[in-house]
Amino acid sequence: MAHNGGDVKFLDGFFTANGIFPDDTYDAGDLKRLYGPLPSLEQIKATRKVKVVRELIRAWDPVAQKKPFGNTKPRRACVATTAASCRRPAISYFKAGASGGLWVYAADSGKVLKVIHTGSHIMAAPTTYAVNGEQYVAVQVGYGGTAIAEGSFPPSSAALKYENANRVIAFKLGGGPVPTPKARVTELFEKPPEQAADKEAIHAGEIKFIEECSRCHTLGSSVTPDLRRLNPGLHAAFKDIVLRGALAPAGMERFDDILSEKDVDNIHAYLIDQSWVAYRAQETAARK
Repeated sequence: MAHNGGDVKFLDGFFTANGIFPDDTYDAGDLKRLYGPLPSLEQIKATRKVKVVRELIRAWDPVAQKKPFGNTKPRRACVATTAASCRRPAISYFKAGASGGLWVYAADSGKVLKVIHTGSHIMAAPTTYAVNGEQYVAVQVGYGGTAIAEGSFPPSSAALKYENANRVIAFKLGGGPVPTPKARVTELFEKPPEQAADKEAIHAGEIKFIEECSRCHTLGSSVTPDLRRLNPGLHAAFKDIVLRGALAPAGMERFDDILSEKDVDNIHAYLIDQSWVAYRAQETAARK
């Protein structure tokens, strides 16, 4: 950040926008020009006896006052238990996660009873109910919510392999396999328009993009459009879209209250620059 010697003046917190995760992609040296000196991943790991980025499910027995078991919880996942498990702990609890699996566990031991693959990223908590004496477990699936501000789809996410179809899936004992969404097809980058801006303008555009745009847009596969893939029509209308709200009915509001025309030109230049980076990498890979 600016007070830390970096070029970025602010970065909103996790409840409204993106943050920095010290996961395997974390590189303090690469981030230094934007955010100033940061601790290395090795330094961060040295402060913890466990994995730095992790989530856990821990069961607690209120009578025995002890923890029966603990399991690692997939990132952006939720849990539900059957009502009967409070009286008969051996019934089950359910956990859903990014890879598209619904895990069924024995609630007394944490033993995996079954894994049902859905092909969809699951963020919502499952719920259980009964109809005419038959029990069902239902869950809303699809990647979205505030997670769109945390970057592109996680490497473990089913949304990278299949289209991000939003749906409700219901399960029952003896039910058949879950239909998966269509396989995701990644389109090739089209040749970008010629770059007319200099390095200073591109760098200024990167800073503004991080500060004002990255809370919703990421450069990669995500819920919102990857702005490196703008078509000629959107390039031509870029200023009208960002400043004057040409696509406001589709959810892209106007930003003329916080961005100037120069800011928008710089952001546009940065996106064109990143388009060229991706396009050249694509062309190089095709020649190998």
